[in-house]
Amino acid sequence: MPIDFNSYRHLSRKAAAVLAKFGSARVRFIGERGQFSTRNMPDGWSLSPNPSTGGLLYVVERHFYREVEKVYPIERLADLKAVLAQQYAGEHCAHLISEATDHQRLVVTFVYQKSLQAQLPRICLLLPESLVIAAAYAAKHNKAVINSEEGTWFLYVRGSKFSSQTASPLCPDLDRFAMIHGVPESIPQELVSQTGKIPLLIEGLTKIPAETYLNFLTVQARSTVPLPWKLIGSVIFSLLLVYFSTVTLYLQFVQKNAEQRLENVSKETTLLLKTQREQEQLVTKLNAVQRELRQQKMSTRAWSIVFYLIENEVKISSLLWAEGQLTVQGATPDAINLLQKIAEQPYVGQARFSESTRRERGLDNFSMAIVFADEAKNAE
Repeated sequence: MPIDFNSYRHLSRKAAAVLAKFGSARVRFIGERGQFSTRNMPDGWSLSPNPSTGGLLYVVERHFYREVEKVYPIERLADLKAVLAQQYAGEHCAHLISEATDHQRLVVTFVYQKSLQAQLPRICLLLPESLVIAAAYAAKHNKAVINSEEGTWFLYVRGSKFSSQTASPLCPDLDRFAMIHGVPESIPQELVSQTGKIPLLIEGLTKIPAETYLNFLTVQARSTVPLPWKLIGSVIFSLLLVYFSTVTLYLQFVQKNAEQRLENVSKETTLLLKTQREQEQLVTKLNAVQRELRQQKMSTRAWSIVFYLIENEVKISSLLWAEGQLTVQGATPDAINLLQKIAEQPYVGQARFSESTRRERGLDNFSMAIVFADEAKNAE
């Protein structure tokens, strides 16, 4: 059962306040007029110009990338990744890959304009604007017209799935967009202005799952600006700590509330059938919370591996988190030694090479699959 975040909007507001206090200096928004950072003013959120390249998390305006949805009849993740790498060779892009259904997977690909690379540091998180706003609307089922200085674009959100498109001669208004994407006429409609978009972006950043951020980690081959590695690690760790703390508090609250309600329901003996139905619903909700807690634990361990690789000067070329497994592709002087060290970590259940290593220019090019201890135990 999905968790209803609408009942706990005060937690989202707290998360946004923490983001403003600790992370706003490292969060940037890229638009037609350059980079901007957030400021929490007494009358609401605002953007101020910030041309420096010191950010760690960048949100890209919708007109700076193409959004492509496609269903691939491929169930195995490694095969699908190989097809995507060949199809988008030479492109600067990121992929959201859904779970396999009927031996096929839905892939949403974001293809960024290559001019963005000059505005980014060597390592950063690069998120498309449509993904962030869709996360803010995740609990709704609606369509929206979003206006900005760069132009107008349209968004359709249906739970965890979404579609967006910029205004063009082929899609000049929301009615044409709804017809193209099969949006029912009864779906509520919202009009978002340039100023109204800012709080939606802030809210969306607090609702995106931590494991989703891994899919948008961008590592450029070269950078003209040297990065302070210790500062990068400390800031990312602080942001993740705030995120996990907020989610953990919320989940503990829901779990305690569910347990209390389950205990009260068990005392009702006069309405046996009604009590049985409520107990089943509460047990299902409690199991969902416990699964979410385990997923948060796995996400923390995945980031620990990423920090370990960065500290050991491993050149990371690709990261993918899917189905409880972290797949890392990169280069290091001694891949076997690196595999042994990762396998010795107490929270790692299994570490193996998913592909053959290649020696090139004094480095081992490797692809490593890592399963954490809890996931490996469940698989057995």
